[in-house]
Amino acid sequence: MLTNGTSRLATDLTALGIESRFFKIFNSAVIGVCKPDRKIFAHVVENLGCAPSEIFFVDDSMSHVQAAQEMGMAVHHYQSPDDFQTFCQQMQS
Repeated sequence: MLTNGTSRLATDLTALGIESRFFKIFNSAVIGVCKPDRKIFAHVVENLGCAPSEIFFVDDSMSHVQAAQEMGMAVHHYQSPDDFQTFCQQMQS
């Protein structure tokens, strides 16, 4: 997960009981740079140790999606649950 979160993110995820659902959490409040700055996407790529093309990025902000795509990531512009479900079903076909 890559988020423009706050310093409370870790506490909030723990309180919700969902922190373990994420392989890795990248929080702009910790990193010191926010989406759509290319530096945050470069930080994610470096820390995951993979090629940008191996990352699938989903966001509801088109500027964030465009920045990730410019870095070479596979992307999807989230618009609604139904839209995302349709996209995922098409990807499985």
